[in-house]
Amino acid sequence: MSSFFLVFSFFLIADLCLRTPLIVLVFFAPESPWWLIRRGRSKEALRSIERLNGSSRQEPREVLAMIERTVEIEAQRGGAPTYLDLFKGTDMRRTAITCLVYAGQNFAGNLIANQATFFFEREQIPAWPHLVWCTDVPFDRGRHVD
Repeated sequence: MSSFFLVFSFFLIADLCLRTPLIVLVFFAPESPWWLIRRGRSKEALRSIERLNGSSRQEPREVLAMIERTVEIEAQRGGAPTYLDLFKGTDMRRTAITCLVYAGQNFAGNLIANQATFFFEREQIPAWPHLVWCTDVPFDRGRHVD
């Protein structure tokens, strides 16, 4: 029980060490100019663009004008999109392709291969010799120069 706790606490501490700086940095990140334009806050959007562009050659006012124009065109064409729009027209095709590519990884055996240790231990087969064999086999094939 104590070794389990030590392993668990190690991963918990490692996870917190990685997340804590990110959580702190989120409060210093500027708002999205697109979100600000959609809410009618152009001055704040300009400040956000200036902050995000940094040393970019692109003029912040040109970027702001492009964003405003794009938001205006989106509003003219159909207003606010919904999740239901993912299953209509061209977006339906994109959604299907994305889902099939994602599911294809599991259909190819990726799910079982990544969790082989669980299945070996469940059948009371020692997992380590098999994992070593699985990872070592691809490197033992082919021509050997002696």
